[in-house]
Amino acid sequence: MGGKIWASEFANEPNLIGGTQPPKGYTSADYRRDYTRFHDWLAARSPQTRVLAPGAFEYRDGSPLPAFITTLPTREMVPNGPARPDVVSFHFYGEISQRCAGPQPDPQGAAWLGMIDHAIARTKTLRREIAPDAPLWLTETAETACGGNPQAATFADTFRFVDQLARAARQGVSVVMHNTLAASDYALLDEKSFAPRPNYWAALLWKRTMGTRVLDAGSADAKFGLRLYAQCQRGVAGGVSVLAINPDRTQPHDLALSGEAEVRSLTQAERDPAHAALNGTPLELGAGDTLPDLAGLRRSGSVTLAPSSVTFLTFAKADNPACR
Repeated sequence: MGGKIWASEFANEPNLIGGTQPPKGYTSADYRRDYTRFHDWLAARSPQTRVLAPGAFEYRDGSPLPAFITTLPTREMVPNGPARPDVVSFHFYGEISQRCAGPQPDPQGAAWLGMIDHAIARTKTLRREIAPDAPLWLTETAETACGGNPQAATFADTFRFVDQLARAARQGVSVVMHNTLAASDYALLDEKSFAPRPNYWAALLWKRTMGTRVLDAGSADAKFGLRLYAQCQRGVAGGVSVLAINPDRTQPHDLALSGEAEVRSLTQAERDPAHAALNGTPLELGAGDTLPDLAGLRRSGSVTLAPSSVTFLTFAKADNPACR
């Protein structure tokens, strides 16, 4: 086909060994043997391809998985030494969906939004033991495992989606892969019409505004749960982008601005949780599936963050020395 494989994981969530239907009596030692064979084969056949491991399933805040799921200890599944991975990878789900008998979480609750921190901490500990210089990738995540809840297809999940991107970046995760593009409730696109869902628009605005260098955004308003994150502005030397998440359902927040900002505020479209609005205008594709105008509103002095809103602010003239 003429393509190249940039990176590969040997197995999907190998710590959930029961799901891979291994031979009877398969152990961690068996898995390390098979992983090492794969590592060495890939190094010989496709040396430019990076090996990702372990790709382990991280669940909630480290809570035990349901008893019917057979597991192996993650630490025992990846060797250090010559067969250590090029990238330390993990998967994260804060809960199991209702279709697999899980609960539906409060999509704007503080505990729910911050749950990924536990998984990142555990994976960083693993990285220190097996490959301390390797980058950290989140190679699968979404609202909940097992296809997602119905709310995953609505604006309700956008708070988790963007907060998770920002929290992961702040803690040194360099790649996040969302599950999925166009399958089941947690997809970015409707699986029948391929129309963008709210998280698609959030991902597009993130890609257009947030660079890869993380900045210190200071402390958020703990009383009302305002969440602030800052990164260098993508494609603008010296520019700064701020992500301001207001998960409070009733209370607006005024945010003082140090200079002129271009403001792009996402909210739920009026009486339509399946669609998002940008600065009050519903987002939808145009003729021939063209993207709508995603330009922001220019504001200075202060900006009001509406209840239940996700706002991207770009400061093109910030002249931040870390972003030049």
